[in-house]
Amino acid sequence: MPDHGACRRLRDSALTGACRSLSPRLLAILLVVVPLHAVRASAEPSQPARAGSAMVPRIGVLIPNGPPDYRILMDAFTLQATEHIGPFTYRLGRIAHVPVVLVLPPADGPLMRSLAAQSMFEHYNIKAVIYPGTSGAHLGPGRMRIGDIVLGAKNVDFGNFFLSKSGEVHGGEFDTKAHHRPYQDLYLDPHLLGWLACSATRVAANTHIAHWANPRFPRTSPHIFYFGVQGTSTMWLANPAFIHKIHKSFGEMDEDGDWYSNLAATLYHVPFIEVSTISDSILEFPETPQGLPKPPEPGQSTSLIAQRISNHIAVDLIRRYGKQILAGSFTTPQQSPFPAAYFQKPKDPQKLLDGLDCH
Repeated sequence: MPDHGACRRLRDSALTGACRSLSPRLLAILLVVVPLHAVRASAEPSQPARAGSAMVPRIGVLIPNGPPDYRILMDAFTLQATEHIGPFTYRLGRIAHVPVVLVLPPADGPLMRSLAAQSMFEHYNIKAVIYPGTSGAHLGPGRMRIGDIVLGAKNVDFGNFFLSKSGEVHGGEFDTKAHHRPYQDLYLDPHLLGWLACSATRVAANTHIAHWANPRFPRTSPHIFYFGVQGTSTMWLANPAFIHKIHKSFGEMDEDGDWYSNLAATLYHVPFIEVSTISDSILEFPETPQGLPKPPEPGQSTSLIAQRISNHIAVDLIRRYGKQILAGSFTTPQQSPFPAAYFQKPKDPQKLLDGLDCH
């Protein structure tokens, strides 16, 4: 007998009526051949509005679950529709007259976010996606401190490695000197990085970092890592020796990037724009369990400080350059469009800001 669950999957296709009479073998073949859009489950209540909304070019925004502070994004956002697709809720609207779609996944973490991103790419006309987040420092306080801004010029998955018997970390579980897997390193289009750098410069110039966030290494305003290497895994590292091994192998400057969503975007040829602000540093606060300084009052945290900085940058980018992003055509590079030397001096903007008004 045919699989009735499979027949339900064909509910929206022209094969529905004949489904129950098919042999299991033929049904299995048809389930592979019929396009995915023809076998989706029945439409949810918001589905009828989706046909028109799917055609509108939009910028996607992936919102991290934590810290739960969404005011900056939502104050700038005008809601036009809410649509439910599977487990994800998408809010369609505008920021500064620029069409956007926001999604807050039902659970945190890069794997869940990447599924929300892929579903977004499947259902909407996404021209670029922005992820504003927080991250932990993988550079010492002489170079990187809480409140500093890391732009995702490059994104690496440092959770994919071979750990030798002697404890050495080698990037890429199955990589050799002669073979590197595709999609290993992901990069941001230089034009988009320039606009992101300009927005970060504007926000940093108007941001004051409280003294308690960096009491031993004072920093009153954020430094910007224009050529940042975002590091992604599903781990929170608080072991300085292991952080050093990871950094030696991958060159990442922070942790808690989103290589997974970047990968999904790259596969769909959608530019992935990531900005992270440093919220913790075990290298700056080695006496703490997780590299987090103690706030002076309840309700305050460096995570909130960092997320608000990233959110301000995302809103500024959309407000200033959203229309150009929607109208442009940009690359999703897997080979570096930047000289290697730029990553050795990541706080030097090089020519990124040339010709841009970043004040």
